[in-house]
Amino acid sequence: MEIPWLDKIRVEMKAKNLDLLAVIPGPNMQYLTGLEFHLMERPIVLLISLTNNPLMIIPQLEENRANKLQGFEIFTYDDFKDPKEIFSIISRIHKNCAIGVERRRIRFLELDLLESTNISKSVTDVDGLLSSLRVQKTKTEIDCIRHAVKIAETALEKTLSNVSAGITEEEIASELTIQLMREGSGHELPFFPIVSSGPSAADPHAFPTNKILEPGEVLLIDWGASSQAFFSDITRVFHVPGKEVNEKLMEAFNTVRAANKIGRDFAKPGVKAEDIDRKVRKVITDSGFGDFFIHRTGHGLGVEVHEPPYINKGDETIMKEGMVFTIEPGIYLPDLGGIRIEDDVLITKNGSESLTTLSRGLCPLN
Repeated sequence: MEIPWLDKIRVEMKAKNLDLLAVIPGPNMQYLTGLEFHLMERPIVLLISLTNNPLMIIPQLEENRANKLQGFEIFTYDDFKDPKEIFSIISRIHKNCAIGVERRRIRFLELDLLESTNISKSVTDVDGLLSSLRVQKTKTEIDCIRHAVKIAETALEKTLSNVSAGITEEEIASELTIQLMREGSGHELPFFPIVSSGPSAADPHAFPTNKILEPGEVLLIDWGASSQAFFSDITRVFHVPGKEVNEKLMEAFNTVRAANKIGRDFAKPGVKAEDIDRKVRKVITDSGFGDFFIHRTGHGLGVEVHEPPYINKGDETIMKEGMVFTIEPGIYLPDLGGIRIEDDVLITKNGSESLTTLSRGLCPLN
């Protein structure tokens, strides 16, 4: 059976003078094989060569699932032998190779097995090569992201129906997680929900705590779901009723909402990723909040919650139809709180579409 991505990968391997690619459990392996494996003490490695069929080295307990793969050679080992033995057998097929590896994922465990058995003579980072396969989504993949957005939005709406002053951040995050599962999210969420209120929201990646929501505070929720291994990633802010929101925070909110709209409106085929960031950042800088916008404008979205393209200065990726990424400007004011509005955006033939549909207003909680 023909493997759809194999020819394209081999062209890129030849251009980089690589003999093999080594992929371990994670988003790339799942994307290439359609199978999900745990990253554990038992090594699992997919080896892709220029000529031979791709081969999988896996523990025996995973063999039944791996046998579903067509066009792959499967090599197994059991718990009673050193996995180095199977790598030594592989070295009779592939020896002293220039190998491309996932720099952000591969461990010393796999590198040592490849090097000590003389499969590898040198290693090169191929994160960019692998992510380039995924950067333009197919219609099926876009539908998965669209469904992950719908799951996330419905789960939040159901969660918020029971949220008011007096509840804790941890209680909201826990309820939201339950609702995500009930609405049909895959078991792997992009991350545990970020739920932060008051001054805590000035930390962009704050963890929820047992802090109680207080009247007048801004509540920031950053969450997502998965559908067929593809993620959504959304952020909205809310007002805890009972007191007026701080005037400076309201100014920050209006600025962020305007910057978010500028980014969504500007995104279209032919535009560079860094130019979207520049447009968004200018709105915030011109409003006097430039020093408080402390991260990039966005990131690609797919089988990884953060993947290329990065909507940031220095990323010259040209937007093409099928790319999906976030637009998420934010302003973070120490001792006051934070504002971030994050949407999932699809590049279409002539422009862009926000896959996220929830209100971007500073809505009061019940």
